[in-house]
Amino acid sequence: VAHPYLNSSSAAKSILYALSKANEGYGNLSKDWSVIGWSQGGHAALAAAETHSALAGYNFKGTVAIAPASYLSETLDLGMGVANQYAAAGNVADAVKVAATLYTYAAIVSSGIKAEKTNFNYEQAFIPSKTLIAREAEVLCSSEVGQLFGFNIQTTLQENGGKFSEYKALQDNFKTDPDIKAYLEKNIPAKVKLDKKVYLYQGTADTTVPYPFTQSLYQNMLNLGTDV
Repeated sequence: VAHPYLNSSSAAKSILYALSKANEGYGNLSKDWSVIGWSQGGHAALAAAETHSALAGYNFKGTVAIAPASYLSETLDLGMGVANQYAAAGNVADAVKVAATLYTYAAIVSSGIKAEKTNFNYEQAFIPSKTLIAREAEVLCSSEVGQLFGFNIQTTLQENGGKFSEYKALQDNFKTDPDIKAYLEKNIPAKVKLDKKVYLYQGTADTTVPYPFTQSLYQNMLNLGTDV
């Protein structure tokens, strides 16, 4: 079953439901609560902060988001630029690693779209020869999908004489496909003012969630009036 990856609404509802059921099961928990998450979890934490008032009778205190996923489209662009720089410098191993991670992002986002919109086709995101790998995002962990893409890239390079720039996985219109574009834009976190304190933590050397995008997220939250 496709997982609703980076689906803000789904993540927020899951957190609020889990909190409610935990209190229902134990009965002696405080009604004061806060939320902390890392990466996909950081994205989910910000989503929960936006919708916490839907959980009546609780006192929400604030959010900690560590390297939260945010601007995935821009992350893909930056990452592919880094991969190409590695390849041009002869560092093919790191180029393959970065590219495999990025294609894994695209696959799990595609899985997320399919979870919400069942008629979504993986060929909207990937060229036909790569859809079998991309679909594995529905049943495998991201690290395993990354290994599959890494092996596929390496195999292709062995066959084409090491020409990294000739490897292709995504459709040319990946980011402008209406379903993909709408999903990515809809699920950018913290697009409204959050009414409780937020702490963001981000490593400047992070290659999975690049520092500049969390910096942009931080600035946009400040501009909205969030105490961050």
